[in-house]
Amino acid sequence: MGIKAKYLRTLEGYRGEARLYELSESVPYGYHADDSSPTTRFVVVSAANTRDHGPETYIFPSDGVDDIIYFGEMHGSFIGRMDHNEAIRNAGWELVDE
Repeated sequence: MGIKAKYLRTLEGYRGEARLYELSESVPYGYHADDSSPTTRFVVVSAANTRDHGPETYIFPSDGVDDIIYFGEMHGSFIGRMDHNEAIRNAGWELVDE
């Protein structure tokens, strides 16, 4: 059984649209994330049209309230489109309603 991502709410104060998700299991984050890396059960998925890359959708670890705790993109992030669901799928997680 894989990791499930549950949408919690849309966050204010971010460029584009940022959504907070809770994961069913903790996942590692950080530069070259591995088993010794810090973990989180919350992520922000941010979809925005940027000056540098155009449309992009990035996943960042979150504190579970409304803040990103590390600004390195997590696995599943991509450039070229703005699609929260695609980023969740790219990370290998299943989007669930409950």
